[in-house]
Parts: sequence; structure tokens; C-alpha cells
Amino acid sequence: MPLINNVFKGSNTFKTGLIVNVMDPLAMLGSGTELGAYLMFEPLKIFNLVNFDQEFFGKEINYDLGVFGSTKLLPFTLSTQYLQRGIAAIDSFNNFGTDLPSGGTRVAYKYAVTLRDLSLWGSYPVLGGANLHLIGSYNWYDGFILPDPTLAETQGFSYNMARGYRLGTFISMLAPEVDSRMSISPRGMYLKLLYNYWQQNLMTEDNGIIIVGGFPQTVYDTYKYHDFDLRLKYGMSAPWYDKHDFYAEVNATAMIPHQQILNKLFGTHDPVVSVPSYYKAAEWIPGYTYYYETKRLKKDPLTGTLEPLTYDTVLITGNAVSAVPWHTVFRSGQNRLLTRNWGSSTLTNCTGQSTWMAAQVGTSLPTSSNSTKRTG
Repeated sequence: MPLINNVFKGSNTFKTGLIVNVMDPLAMLGSGTELGAYLMFEPLKIFNLVNFDQEFFGKEINYDLGVFGSTKLLPFTLSTQYLQRGIAAIDSFNNFGTDLPSGGTRVAYKYAVTLRDLSLWGSYPVLGGANLHLIGSYNWYDGFILPDPTLAETQGFSYNMARGYRLGTFISMLAPEVDSRMSISPRGMYLKLLYNYWQQNLMTEDNGIIIVGGFPQTVYDTYKYHDFDLRLKYGMSAPWYDKHDFYAEVNATAMIPHQQILNKLFGTHDPVVSVPSYYKAAEWIPGYTYYYETKRLKKDPLTGTLEPLTYDTVLITGNAVSAVPWHTVFRSGQNRLLTRNWGSSTLTNCTGQSTWMAAQVGTSLPTSSNSTKRTG
């Protein structure tokens, strides 16, 4: 678990594991029940996978766990899934100690993050090729800082970073072009329109853990917001040659704080709190970093002085993010494909007054009196 300070360089992890699928005979006819599960882990750390002193799964191994199922024995299709991912690495943290002359420093620790998501959704066909889905999910993300043997520490420190739920609905439609080429040259349209209402309790960026009665306690900020999502994919034969294919996508996401909607409906002016940048919609431009480290000034509550605070954020993020990639497939032979890719990515940010603004990567927008806007 090396400490990586270069944000342009990732950390490679090799995993192996087991995938199990079980289905009844009716599932082969499209009307039964299917169950499945998988477990992927680092094979060189297999003996670290189970540790009963660390909540069963060890904190020094990367792994992925999933359990899923679906049934069509009801008038509608009912599906569920549970996903859990364990991430182990080394990173630096802000350590604000009163005995430190500068008021804080960066300390490197081994840590583990456990991401858990439980989802349940139902699907029902409403039109030719279209399906209506209702979904509900609950998530909770835990962190664990391993003890430092150089400091004679014997116990790790666990805390909860985020927990919350979402309720939503979406419509999906698939209209493929059916012909003898569809298996190797898929053409047609796929459309997905999604709406979610979220309530998330996220650990505060500053002083997220406090000591109460000698025990650590997580301090949360509660965020309520709505998000709208559009996914469109379209494939067609290239206008210049029908043996070539042209594919285009539109991916767009918009987030609106719940309080902003209440202010508009009832004419109130209550403060609108924006979701932290790393929980907002995000996009990645190939060749550029996804996350990056930056600094901002933090006011010391005791002295009133401004101290630089180092934190991580996302390169392209905002209340609204859209990407429009496209590519063309050239067939140069019977079994060989040549692919040429192009793409563009745009980003806009919405203020508390619903005014759309163009946001620049790696900069911060001014903060109004009733909203917080930050990109990069």
C-alpha cells in the first residue's frame, strides 16, 4: 500500500475470486428467479481477508463483494442487490492538535474504507420497448484508521463517513435495429430518464470527529437534494459508408438542493447548503486527473487567524455536468476493427438563484449569501 503523492498516477490492484449464479428452469424462459453472488480479492493477501478483530473482513486488503437477485414470478419484475467494497491504502490526514505550534499538520496513516449499498427496485413494461422502474436504496460508508506501531498504538479507529437513502424512479427504453448484423454492429437507440430524491448525512469537512465524554463521535451535515439524470446512446450506419458505424452518447446530470425548491415554492429565503464537490455529479476527461488535492483557508475558532487546509476534491464537478462523447468504428477486414474516438465535455454550475453559469476547471466560483458553489 504505497503512499502516492502524484495525482496523475493511480494504484493498480490485481483481484481474483469466485462468481456463482443460480436460476430455476423458468428463468431460462424469462419468467423465473435468478440469484447470484461474487467475491473478488487480492490473492497475495488471502490470509488477510478474514479478521474477526476487524469486523470480519480485514482492513489491509482490497476486495469486492456482491449479492443480487431478480424474480419475475410477480406481476412485475422485482430485483435487489447488496454491494460492498473494501479499499485499503495509505494517505495523509489533517491532524489538528492543540500542542502543535502550527495548529495542525499532515500525518500519514494506513486506512481502510468500506462502501456498502443496498438497493431494491421494481420494473414494469409500460410501452413498446419502455419500462418503468421504482427504486429505493440505502448506503453507509465506514472508515477505519489502522494503528501506528511506531506510536505503540494497539487499536484502530473506526468512524462513519456517510449514510443515507434515496428514492427514485426512471424510465428506460431500448429500440434496437434488428437485422443480421445486430450482434457485431449494434444500432438503434437507448434512453434512460431518471429522478432521485436523496437524503445524505455526510461527515463535516472541518472537525468531523469530536470527543464527547471521552469517546469519539462523528459530526454530520445533512443534505437533501434532487437529481435528474439523462442517458442517451444512439448508433447508426455511417453516412459515408454503410459498413462503418457511428455512435454518439449524451450523459447529463443536474442536482437541485431541496431547500432551493422550497424557497421557490413558498417565497422564503432560508439558507441553501450545497453538497460537497466530491459528492456532486462528476465527469472525467481522459488524460487528466479525476481527483486532485487543493487548499483553502480555514478560520481558527480560538485565534481567529486563517490557516491553510488541504483537502481532496474532484477535477470536474458541479450542480450540473454533461458529456457528449462520440466515436466511429471502421471495419478494415473481416475480423479486425479500427476505432477512432473523439469527445467533448462541458460543465455548468447552478447558483442558489437558478442562474446557469459556465464553470472553469480548477477554480472556485464566488459564494452567495444563500448557496455554496464550488468546482474543481
